[in-house]
Amino acid sequence: MRTQVFVSTAALKVAAGSLGTGLAGALAPLGPRLLLVAGASIALAAAVAASVSARRRVDRQDGWDVDKP
Repeated sequence: MRTQVFVSTAALKVAAGSLGTGLAGALAPLGPRLLLVAGASIALAAAVAASVSARRRVDRQDGWDVDKP
């Protein structure tokens, strides 16, 4: 079972890399500046989402529900 999980995960990693390479090739005519700004924006959005998620998790562990006023 562990071998199947490892092989499946490796296959997904290769597929994701191939998809990213294909997408980068398709978007290459837009120019490097726009692509770098778009990549930085996605990374910033992911960092903000992770921070908010972590904060909500900590608040719930303290017994304080952030969804209720």
